[in-house]
Amino acid sequence: MIRKCGLIIALAMVLTLVMSNVSFAIKPAEPEIAKKTKDQIIQHQKEETEFYKNIKKVEKFVVRKKDGTFAINGKLNIENNFVNLIKSNMDKVNELVKQGYLTTDSNLRVYAKSKYVLQGNTDKNKNQYVEYDKFFEDSSNNNINISLGNKTISVSFVNKAYAYSPPIGYYVYWWGWMLSLSEWTTQNIVKAANTGAGAAAVGAVLSGAGIFSSAAAVPLGVISGVLWFGSGAIDWIDYIGGNKGVYIKGFWTGGYYIWHRY
Repeated sequence: MIRKCGLIIALAMVLTLVMSNVSFAIKPAEPEIAKKTKDQIIQHQKEETEFYKNIKKVEKFVVRKKDGTFAINGKLNIENNFVNLIKSNMDKVNELVKQGYLTTDSNLRVYAKSKYVLQGNTDKNKNQYVEYDKFFEDSSNNNINISLGNKTISVSFVNKAYAYSPPIGYYVYWWGWMLSLSEWTTQNIVKAANTGAGAAAVGAVLSGAGIFSSAAAVPLGVISGVLWFGSGAIDWIDYIGGNKGVYIKGFWTGGYYIWHRY
């Protein structure tokens, strides 16, 4: 009798969480992925740490010119390969500024035109600017386990998808770009990739998610970054993060990092 009461109370707690807009789910089976791919992802995580440190070093020498473009002023004590990567990506940002797709300010912030980008750092929401540091923070585990008899379910606490970090949207910075995706968008991209769909399908998903104003507004470099990882890697990273979605760090000249939202 006591055991039954305990089960009833536990179930009532779970139902209360659901009615309070707090999501919970039994953890799905782990997606299959090659060990080589897992090792590559782990290696990328290690590289990201150094990448972030180098960005901070370079930033001290970045200046904004009168026309809104960026330049590196001074001698850098950093590996040439990294400096060349940063310079080539900065050149692309400068090109987009000159073409009118991006604007900048004296704090080295970059804003996308709201005509093309609906969610992210845009010229219409400058007061809600998301610094790139947010994309390099360590993830945390927001799950707890509840025992129901001989079963255990994992419960994730969150009011809505937008409460996860980094925030959903497309973000351009002086050195590259970031794309943060909700669980819904992540899984739709996985499904599209599984069916062999290409750039057009990815663009449609991203515009359908309300991040871009249209599929045509999605930069080809962003689409390439999404397709580069493949559905298996994206699905697995989403899984190990508790199915909250993923985010991608990218460079205009190629090279990408991916991790799960937290």
